[in-house]
Amino acid sequence: MKMSLSGAFELKIPLDKAFKFLTDSNNVSRCIPDSDNTKVVNKTVFSTSLNMGIGLIKGSFVVRCEIKPHLPNLIFLLIEGSGVGSKLKVGLSLELTKKSQTLTSVSWEADAEMSGLIGGVGENLLKNIGESKIEEIVKRLKENAK
Repeated sequence: MKMSLSGAFELKIPLDKAFKFLTDSNNVSRCIPDSDNTKVVNKTVFSTSLNMGIGLIKGSFVVRCEIKPHLPNLIFLLIEGSGVGSKLKVGLSLELTKKSQTLTSVSWEADAEMSGLIGGVGENLLKNIGESKIEEIVKRLKENAK
């Protein structure tokens, strides 16, 4: 099953600080909800276990995230993982725009591909869960961005 999501949010920090914050795996990995055993491999790569529960399917996904910065204002993330009889691959792009000296707008687009048990769950349910998780991540990014 394939799914696309998009949105935007603002960080109350200058563009250069937002770019630095969002391209550091130490920062990004701390903003992922329901994660355990996070291991930062280097500045742009981390892995973690995500605790998932979708209907009767419950368990953990082991995922790897690679952050690919493209100066001056684009960031790409590749997220791949597997667990609970399923595979997940997400491509995420972030475009940062200076709104003022202390405010950065972040527009994002995500394309996800799921297979296995998770891929058999209804698209609307997966979309709702995805949007809920994204809201949590954005909230944590806003709280942690300095």
